[in-house]
Amino acid sequence: MKKIKKLIGLFFLFAISIYSCNTNKGKNPNTIIPSATKTSISIENIIKIPTDFTKEYKIIKEEDLSYKDIIRKQLRVTVPAGMDKLKIENNIKHLIIEYYNTKKPDGISISMYENGDNIEMAYTVAMGEFAPNGDWEKVNKNISLEQFQLRIEYKESYFQPKKATINIGSKVTISKKEEWNIKERKFVPASSVPLSNSAREWTSENIIVRIPNNSKAEITDIHKEKLSNGSEFVRYKIRTTYKGKAYQGWINSDEIEK
Repeated sequence: MKKIKKLIGLFFLFAISIYSCNTNKGKNPNTIIPSATKTSISIENIIKIPTDFTKEYKIIKEEDLSYKDIIRKQLRVTVPAGMDKLKIENNIKHLIIEYYNTKKPDGISISMYENGDNIEMAYTVAMGEFAPNGDWEKVNKNISLEQFQLRIEYKESYFQPKKATINIGSKVTISKKEEWNIKERKFVPASSVPLSNSAREWTSENIIVRIPNNSKAEITDIHKEKLSNGSEFVRYKIRTTYKGKAYQGWINSDEIEK
């Protein structure tokens, strides 16, 4: 009787073993089934521009600001004068989309300037950063595109009305109200206008001649330059005569009588 029970027990264990093998047949013990499938998105899902948009920017300089294995790119671009903020925004968006789809960097920074501005200075129109949460400091490797945002800052002076300039060939009267007196260390009334051989410097080495106030002159050239704060200064090159001799040189815009 005991032998019969033992045989029945062995048969039962054997049957369970066979059933287990058949149940797991065809399964790969190393297969990992993800709990959820991550959906990939394109940059066009994050940044949108009108379908009929036409770009107006021009890439002037591309800089590599990468470190270690983190790829960061800075682009310096120019745009025409007179654009509104929406056009500026769409131009930055277009450049971000085009550049990201081509290069796939970990972060993109754009400095935008008005045509003719010095691009080695701070931006004079707008600045855009495409980075995780719009924060350039958070640029890193392997961050999901879903976490990226575009942050834009504008230089308000670009959108303000520009000062009218005097046309080349115009006849003007030049006069200087005051000048700095080194000995007295203060501004004193001026009686003449210094002409410089440079549109950017008025040192003693640059001064060609001093022309008496209320002299007549003709505009021959114009120099405009943006400052780091976005403001613009204008200098004029003039042709004039003093003591029977002709001179040409640069003066400040406030030295022309209105």
